[in-house]
Amino acid sequence: MFVPKSESSDENFPEYDILMKSIISANFKEYNEIVERYQKLWIKRGLYLLMDKYRLIIWRNLLKKTSLVLGEKIDFEHIEKAVHLAGGEESLAECICIAANLISENYIKGYIYQ
Repeated sequence: MFVPKSESSDENFPEYDILMKSIISANFKEYNEIVERYQKLWIKRGLYLLMDKYRLIIWRNLLKKTSLVLGEKIDFEHIEKAVHLAGGEESLAECICIAANLISENYIKGYIYQ
């Protein structure tokens, strides 16, 4: 399908392009900066609550990338380090809670054991 240059999404909505790049790369720091920068615009458009759901997708992408590097069994200390490297500030307990919620909501497949 042909889309004229003046109607392309990159020109009219550049904030979504950089938002998707931060989500795909699982970069919490970049994502937080983008959400903060465009917060008023997304509130005006009625989309701000949707941005909070995107954070779960960042978590999913981060855990997926971590599993590709470390294998199927991942210690939560490694997940916490990965989160901090990606610009997140969550503690070990928060990482465990978020991973459990992602599993229960079927964002990721897995289980937690000690």
